[in-house]
Amino acid sequence: MKKIFVGLILSLILIFFLLINIRPRPEALDKYLYPVEENAVAPGLIVQFLGNTNILLSDGETHILTDAFFSRPSAWKVLFGKVSPNKKRIQSALDQAGIKKLDAIIPVHSHFDHAMDAPMVADMTQAQLLGSSSTMEIAKGYGLNKNQMKIPPLNQAIPIGDFQITFIKSR
Repeated sequence: MKKIFVGLILSLILIFFLLINIRPRPEALDKYLYPVEENAVAPGLIVQFLGNTNILLSDGETHILTDAFFSRPSAWKVLFGKVSPNKKRIQSALDQAGIKKLDAIIPVHSHFDHAMDAPMVADMTQAQLLGSSSTMEIAKGYGLNKNQMKIPPLNQAIPIGDFQITFIKSR
């Protein structure tokens, strides 16, 4: 009876790991990129989903990316290993999306699955990294140039190209 119970628990753990690892990988990004179309509500605005929580906003001149998380380490590595940005995966995702230069990267919060790759992507694309003090600590740990790091003021619109971005604190 004890062996059956242990076997059942191990089987459930294995199924859990398999299920949480079934998700689009960055190397398959081209399957998930939606065609770029003119926005009828805001002519000239392009909004493109790049997987995970990465959204590219562009007016053709200014390019703003949320999160910039492309490494996507496995659940096993997250739970039992050490995670770090994967430059090869990041470059592949940027290439597939046609991104060479960004004006700003805005991680929506500082959990690793939103902010871990942001400093490297900012470095690779000459982008300004805008975020909280904890996001800036991640950027400092990476060694991002201080001129590319900024904690934006709250509740005040800041211009990024022709965009006006307002940062609002949430719980």
